[in-house]
Amino acid sequence: AKQQEINQFNDQIQHLNQTLKLQQVYLYKHLKTQVKLAQKARYTLLNTLFYPAGLQQFQHLLRLHQYLMHARNRLINHLKHTKKACITAQHNRQTALTQAQALETSLGEHQAKLKQHQDYYMKLLNVQAETVIKTQHKITDFEKNEQYLTHIISQLTKKSVQTNRRFQAMQHHLPWPMDVSTHAIKPGGNGLKFMVNQAQDVRAIFAGKVVFSHWLNGYGLLLIIDHGEGYMSLYAHNHSLVKSAGAMVKMHELIAYTAQSVTTHPSLYFEIRHQGRALNPKDWLALRQQLK
Repeated sequence: AKQQEINQFNDQIQHLNQTLKLQQVYLYKHLKTQVKLAQKARYTLLNTLFYPAGLQQFQHLLRLHQYLMHARNRLINHLKHTKKACITAQHNRQTALTQAQALETSLGEHQAKLKQHQDYYMKLLNVQAETVIKTQHKITDFEKNEQYLTHIISQLTKKSVQTNRRFQAMQHHLPWPMDVSTHAIKPGGNGLKFMVNQAQDVRAIFAGKVVFSHWLNGYGLLLIIDHGEGYMSLYAHNHSLVKSAGAMVKMHELIAYTAQSVTTHPSLYFEIRHQGRALNPKDWLALRQQLK
């Protein structure tokens, strides 16, 4: 739209310039005619001094001169009007050009910002896509690790030991595997995550036999205690293990050490299972340290 407006102003200026040139040529010719007429009038005026009959001719020339004067004034006024119109058209064209340049600059800035936003959101989408893929891989790995752990527990359950005390009778009275404040304990997976700022002792929640004490993918250094009747407790992500498979342990006995928690892993991951099925630890541990 602005370019069309500029083109219209250019056409108008071109037309006015042509008109101005024609008016200047016409004014020049008009002035030449007027000069010749004035010279002739002076000559005629001199003749009237000697020939009175020439007075009538002089009066005619004088009227013609006055007519030419009025015509010249009109021509000059038209010329001034044309010049003024030409200047106005040039000013309007310059204004339109300035506006067009400002619009083009604004459009360029807008396109640059749009490009920045597009690049930003493309990067964000790529990051999100990578995050989704990584999360899917983690979920897949977790499911594989969970299946493998379930398989191990299933095999161990078949060889479950018998104890003198019944694990089930200790529901809501079992000690916690770590002595930490409630805010450092978070639900996670099928059990609880213990997040601490320094190394801690890990102790058995009930008497039993250590049936697994080794590294397991996804669980780190893992220790599993069989408490009899299909009940087992799991202690994962330990820094070091104190007891080996086959060892008999008592309640509160030291079985492992944790390390300081990091962003991606807790100091300890804890589960209670029965016949391979995960139980909610909050339903078994002592009420005085119950999760809020």
